[in-house]
Amino acid sequence: MQQIINRGNKTTYLELQNQKLSYRLLIEKRYKAEEEGKPDFFYFNDMEILAYYLQHQTNLDERKGKSERTIQAYKQELLAFISHILNYQDSIGIQFNQMDSDSLFKSLLPSHLEKYQFWLVEKYPYIIGRNSSYSPATIARKNAIIKSFLRFLYEVSYIDKDVTRQMKQATVNNDERPNRDLGVNEVIELLDFFSEVVDQPVIFGIIHLLVTTGMRNEELCKLQVGDIEYDADRNRYYLHITGKGNKKRIVPLRDKVIDSINLLRAARNVPYIEDSSPSMPIIVTSTGKAYSSSYLSQYLRNVIQRTNLPMLQKKTITPHTFRHAFAIISYRSGNDIFKIMRSLGHENIETTQIYLPKEMEKDEFSTLHWDKTAIRKYI
Repeated sequence: MQQIINRGNKTTYLELQNQKLSYRLLIEKRYKAEEEGKPDFFYFNDMEILAYYLQHQTNLDERKGKSERTIQAYKQELLAFISHILNYQDSIGIQFNQMDSDSLFKSLLPSHLEKYQFWLVEKYPYIIGRNSSYSPATIARKNAIIKSFLRFLYEVSYIDKDVTRQMKQATVNNDERPNRDLGVNEVIELLDFFSEVVDQPVIFGIIHLLVTTGMRNEELCKLQVGDIEYDADRNRYYLHITGKGNKKRIVPLRDKVIDSINLLRAARNVPYIEDSSPSMPIIVTSTGKAYSSSYLSQYLRNVIQRTNLPMLQKKTITPHTFRHAFAIISYRSGNDIFKIMRSLGHENIETTQIYLPKEMEKDEFSTLHWDKTAIRKYI
């Protein structure tokens, strides 16, 4: 395969994106080096070590592996990083006096990464025609992906120096995170609009299902009729969800949500849940097919935006907004944060707390707990 990263060959982002490498062949290359007493990645070039890194995430342990969508996001960010370094050296302010074995990665210096971080924030957005710089959350995500990959290269001895040691830590304050908060009244306003003001059972059903289960957009798109179970002992429906890293969780479905699903399916001219094949998607497009996560996100966002409801003046609503709404409504309903964490399929409490900072701050201020003191007559 063509050496993809060297000084004289500025391979375009699209060409990089279209290259595919067999994980099995990459493993065999590792074994060959090991049998010959050489470093594991002795026979790898830059494209191969990148492909190995991306595929290793999903092949090592399916239970802990990243989702396909996450892997694609990693791939996109890393290929963009490579393209930037190759095509904007002068703008970034870096020079490669001599390439190390035709390898970009082995030629990187800590100062290159430090300059790249500054360029990405201060210059690149305007080069591509943006009117403003990237948000702190976007910069933090890009930096985290690049740093993770370069640390991997160092840990497996593909590169001989830790080039990330001068990278600045990008942090995101709660105030800098996108406003995805919808309270119960705003959710009701949306549901009322799509059931009473305009009769749109498809949008209503999608919102109803998202907000009452807290599931991710990708999880919703993968659901099949066979994932719905009726528990006769509890007289209730349950939904079996496969989340990130192939983790399973069971979510109850209220009768009204089942009704919403069936009304959605009737609007799409497909049979009700109880009359459908187990392999059929629960939520279907106008052609009876499953939604892709990107299309569903765009479809939902556009339809909601066209309502011109007052709440939309300060926020953009996506499927993930309703996951946040689920957490907020659950918290206000008296559920402790550990129950909410398990319901959302989070592995740690810190992730769940990101969904609830304003709610928790409002409830934890000291004066709210003064009711039993002598000063209660003045509060």
